[in-house]
Amino acid sequence: MLLQVAIEDKKELVYQESCPPVYLPVSEIKVIGAGLGHSGSTSFECALAELGFHPAAPRAMLCRESAGQAIWYDWAKGGSFQPCLQQLLQLGFDATTPDQPTGFAGRELMALFPEAKVVQVVCTQQESRASSTRLSSGIT
Repeated sequence: MLLQVAIEDKKELVYQESCPPVYLPVSEIKVIGAGLGHSGSTSFECALAELGFHPAAPRAMLCRESAGQAIWYDWAKGGSFQPCLQQLLQLGFDATTPDQPTGFAGRELMALFPEAKVVQVVCTQQESRASSTRLSSGIT
């Protein structure tokens, strides 16, 4: 119950902050979030932060380097993953969430960081539908 309350409190903080804190560069990804975006990924992001990790959630990445979107698009079109990895590490992210763009990079991250913990984030179909409805109506 206390962790759930902490996560809910942190979730409010996530939406109220304009940008998360700036982190020092890191050399490895320690936790890889797997699953579908909008499947409890914000709660997962908050839990990671509560545990002392620096999660690479889309909002955090875009706050830091909006020009960095191009490297993810390039990778999605068949380009090198290396610039994406360098961006994550340079921005100090040591964990990822299942949200995009990092959600698509699970295999690459697992191959590069075999010691990283992989967490499968799941939700019920009803929860996923409710999240998608809120997203499409502009309510987060």
